[in-house]
Amino acid sequence: MIKASIGIVSFASVILLSFQAMAQAPMENTAPVCQDGIDNDGDGFADCGDQDCQLFTFCTSPKVSTRDATDHWALAGAVVGFTSGAVVLGLAIGAEATNGDPVAPNVIGGSAIVLDIALVPVAAAGAKSARRAANVRGCLGCRIAGWIAYGLSIADGLTLIGLGLGAKILVPTGLITSVGVLGAFASWLMAIDALKARKQAEESVIARPGSTERRFSMVPYIAPVGDERGFSGGVLGLSIVHL
Repeated sequence: MIKASIGIVSFASVILLSFQAMAQAPMENTAPVCQDGIDNDGDGFADCGDQDCQLFTFCTSPKVSTRDATDHWALAGAVVGFTSGAVVLGLAIGAEATNGDPVAPNVIGGSAIVLDIALVPVAAAGAKSARRAANVRGCLGCRIAGWIAYGLSIADGLTLIGLGLGAKILVPTGLITSVGVLGAFASWLMAIDALKARKQAEESVIARPGSTERRFSMVPYIAPVGDERGFSGGVLGLSIVHL
């Protein structure tokens, strides 16, 4: 009987120690812990990547702000990009047509470079204003290629002006136009990025799973009142429905 009692006590102690160890082990199942950027329970998954954190809405549903998705000027940025690109190309063609004149190509080409320097970032900023919303990425390839073309067109344009003003070298035919095409290409790529970002932002408003912004509607209703003996009256009320 004594041995049996000792065995029961020992078994109970093991169970108690196991529960204490489990209670003291680091867990990842509370809202603060699931947002601290640390793999607290050491299972190789941190925060929303851990299955224990999936019960929280901030892990299961992306937050899409209607304000971020609609408060942007991506369309204006696209208009600036397409328009400035066309103007830059036109100025480059004009500078090409006056190639050989000691002044005109440098003035016209310089105007194209100044316009390109000023307005390509404006178009890029318009696209960026739409990318503040969740799931809006725009056209990454367009941005990368656009910034590369932007830098090359400015560097090449300044080099051509330097050759024309300083060294008094006649620029080969077609070179000025090609630089203008590069500058226009940069503007148009930024405009395409802005249009794509705008479209994605609009789509995120139409389908916004897990949106933190809630809408409510009030619906009137009439309910009958009675018992087993029959109808005795009615109740008029107003219900609030979450959309």
